[in-house]
Amino acid sequence: MKLPIIFNNRYQLNSKLGEGGLAEVYLAQDLALGRLVAVKVLRPEYTTTPNFLVRFHREAQAAAALNSSNVVSVYDFGQDHNRPYIVMEYVEGEDLRTVLDRGLLTVPQIVEYAIQICNAVGMAHRRGMVHGDLKPGNILISSENRAKVTDFGLARTLGDSAMDDGELVWGTPTYFAPEQAAGDRVMPATDVYAIGVMLYEMLTGKPPFTGASDQEIARQQLYAPPPPMTAFTQRVPPALQAIVARALEKDPARRFHSADQLKQALLEFQRSQTPVTSFHAPVRGYAPAAPRYDWLGLVLGLLAVIAILGLIPLWIQVYRAYAGAPPSALPTPLSTLAPGEVRVPTLV
Repeated sequence: MKLPIIFNNRYQLNSKLGEGGLAEVYLAQDLALGRLVAVKVLRPEYTTTPNFLVRFHREAQAAAALNSSNVVSVYDFGQDHNRPYIVMEYVEGEDLRTVLDRGLLTVPQIVEYAIQICNAVGMAHRRGMVHGDLKPGNILISSENRAKVTDFGLARTLGDSAMDDGELVWGTPTYFAPEQAAGDRVMPATDVYAIGVMLYEMLTGKPPFTGASDQEIARQQLYAPPPPMTAFTQRVPPALQAIVARALEKDPARRFHSADQLKQALLEFQRSQTPVTSFHAPVRGYAPAAPRYDWLGLVLGLLAVIAILGLIPLWIQVYRAYAGAPPSALPTPLSTLAPGEVRVPTLV
């Protein structure tokens, strides 16, 4: 497609941002509102296939139903030049795949990104949807360091089969849940597994399962236990290892039941860290706070000691005066009583 080109007298496509197996994404100008947008255009070879047209429209509907700062917003859907298109929020930044290819992130950064991903996916779960294709390439990291989930093209209603009408399983085997690999029904725990794979990869630098073919990776997702994270790194706290291990359980019933539940576990882990660090403002060093003294109390206590010391000479003088005085004489009785007599007081 020759650029620039205008769709429906409104969206001027100027440059290609990226492409996938089914669509191409362009940076465009919304001529009506004067803002930059991203326009996703279905590839021409799929424009005459009903299944792909339905799936493309379903992607727009699914994302448009989610109002979250961690979901790429959908503004419009249409068709021009015989090409269906989706108009979306333009996110200035890069995808998580590109970020990971540059090197390892810090543990606080990884946990924060995972919480934000769970925030978006949890909303989809509450709306009765499963994303079905969570992977680093479908997570955008904005210039404000915010994670945004995109590409709901494989979204399914809860309980739908992972296979399409042609009995094909769409998605990326590296991030497949075992039930996806088996073509079974999808559920919120299916997305939890994919988030667990991304967590594992972000923390260790590699996904838990790799292989020479998609089929080999899918078999590992079904039957092989993930290698312990300690085989690749020693930087992951045991509590976080336990969270990832639960997200990667083969049995969906043993995983976190939804992205919201996984998010709560990650938030509790985040709060448990001391000192609390944030990827927004990395801590350069930590030193205990200097002790604080109660100066007023110290001054008052010192004055009290001085006052007591000043009274000591007076106490000494009083002691000497009493010690040098002659013993007092006993009073002389007014009369004496014979033995056996008792003086009875006069009663009035």
